[in-house]
Amino acid sequence: FRTDRNQTNKTTLEKSNQQWFFTEPFEENADSEKVMLTLNNLLSTRLSNLKPEKKDFIEDDWDAKIKISGYNQENEIYFKTKQNNEQQSIVGIRKNEATIFELNRDFWEEINNWASKLRNRNLFYISEKIDFFKISKRDSYTLFQKIEEENWHLIEENSTNKLKTEVDISEFNNLINEFSFIEVDKFLSNNP
Repeated sequence: FRTDRNQTNKTTLEKSNQQWFFTEPFEENADSEKVMLTLNNLLSTRLSNLKPEKKDFIEDDWDAKIKISGYNQENEIYFKTKQNNEQQSIVGIRKNEATIFELNRDFWEEINNWASKLRNRNLFYISEKIDFFKISKRDSYTLFQKIEEENWHLIEENSTNKLKTEVDISEFNNLINEFSFIEVDKFLSNNP
């Protein structure tokens, strides 16, 4: 997806091994479920006012372009906002076709800000095979360290004291589980 309105904003998503990820404007995991929902909404968008004339639309004069490729096919669709008697509409055309179509005005909302909407919001990517878990502050830290399977130690240290003890595995798993559900509320930048 790409828009050209005052500045270029290009978002590229790719799928590998059943997982969607961003390749532009940054490289990061996407929320695969949200990507599939968005693609489904895009592909099922209702078209209206089909016109078999291309003169209203110049391919170089567009506000947004969507390019979808897969299954040995590639689709490229161009969109722009059109003003008619104080009413705005969104018109589009597929590359190498002559029929212009009109879309619902809330279509822009559907394709806007994908880099934030479709980003995976999990703050921590915790796998089943962690060996340690450390929380540090300026002058102290807490470290959970795996000794062997299902056997963990807790080490807490500050500027004056150090404590080492065994960990209750069920409590530790609850802690890890809580961390795995922490989500980012709002991304302040698309440049991680």
